[in-house]
Amino acid sequence: MKDNKMDWRIFHGTMIGFYLLGLIAFLLIGDLTETINQVLFGLFFLIVLREVIRFIKRLKTTEK
Repeated sequence: MKDNKMDWRIFHGTMIGFYLLGLIAFLLIGDLTETINQVLFGLFFLIVLREVIRFIKRLKTTEK
């Protein structure tokens, strides 16, 4: 049972890591002067933020 908990942490952490790498790449490579790119960046940022919050909530509930 304990191995199963470890699996979701690794998977979710890796997923968040790739999201953050994509966010950084979009900041470095993307052209944020156009409105559509700003909207896409904001949406992508909200997705990353939501996943981080979900990870923290799930981590707190499994530790209890």
